[in-house]
Amino acid sequence: DNWANAAQFVVFTVAVKRGTTINQAFQGITGTLMAVLNIHLMSYIFPFGARGHLCTRKSSDTDDKDYVVMSHRRWEGWRAHVATTLPQAIQYYNDLSDGGGITGRVIYDPSGNPMEQYEWYQVGWEEKFSKRFESISEEECEPGSTVYLDPNYAEYGEVICMFDVILVLLLFLIGNISKTTIMWGMSSHVYLMMNFMNPAKGIAADPNNARDEFQTDWWLTEYFVTQAMVLVGAVVSIISTMVPYARLGNVTKLFDDAMMLTQSITTIWQESVTYLSG
Repeated sequence: DNWANAAQFVVFTVAVKRGTTINQAFQGITGTLMAVLNIHLMSYIFPFGARGHLCTRKSSDTDDKDYVVMSHRRWEGWRAHVATTLPQAIQYYNDLSDGGGITGRVIYDPSGNPMEQYEWYQVGWEEKFSKRFESISEEECEPGSTVYLDPNYAEYGEVICMFDVILVLLLFLIGNISKTTIMWGMSSHVYLMMNFMNPAKGIAADPNNARDEFQTDWWLTEYFVTQAMVLVGAVVSIISTMVPYARLGNVTKLFDDAMMLTQSITTIWQESVTYLSG
């Protein structure tokens, strides 16, 4: 997904003149770096971000009919779904086959036993699943609520994160900085903070650790990859202005893009007026 960020950076950075391209590339890198440094600071306050899982402890009135579907993917960590029926649990189980990096998946029946026809593990992961299921089954939590890996986030994480989001956006807006820096800084900041505050993502844990007790290395985090892709986009943008054919083609493409955008905006307004006027 982050490769698309590099391509997007090229689209917004390449200009007719090489100097303008270098200037816009530097501004885009600076804006993204500000957002990355902010999320790096937040990861020290909340090492896992909002990363967590749904409470799978059964309530007294559902002991005889709840199924738990557990899975683990590298770079994503543990996931647990509670299903009230076996068909629903099987649907969850089958959906987990999509994508890569999965180390195991299993359905636990209402008695807490793994169902043989619905369990698969990579070598060495079966015991990790058993320990993980035992630990989350004994958690003191409200069934269906989110259990955060960082207990501090549960207490005041959302307040601090929202304050951070608003503060950084205001600093971008009131700062005497270029429009390109603001554009890349604000978009990167919102994107990274949305993931940071998402219990399904947060800050990824060490993929080799079964209990999510440690963070992954910083150079494998999403915010580092985001900055790296911006650098890749900047290099491609600058190199493209050094190729004679590409430099000549830039003018034509810019003209075509401008015409297309103008036509699209005109069409949108025409359709809007037609719709509102009945």
